[in-house]
Amino acid sequence: MTHASTTLASALVNRGAGVATLMLVVGKLFLVDLARVEAIVRILLFLGFGGVFLTLSYFFRSLLRRGVDVDDEE
Repeated sequence: MTHASTTLASALVNRGAGVATLMLVVGKLFLVDLARVEAIVRILLFLGFGGVFLTLSYFFRSLLRRGVDVDDEE
């Protein structure tokens, strides 16, 4: 295995672990934490967390593009 493929495999494992952790946190947030608040607060929190997740996905996408550019140079 070359260094580039080892680095790519490691990056994929790390990315998968990060996505799995995020899904666990979001699941707990929706199923446990938000079940205890009033409806209007829950609606506002859904909107707020939706905005945060959209922002994170935008920055995550830009990081992926930058990583592809770096891998192409090698």
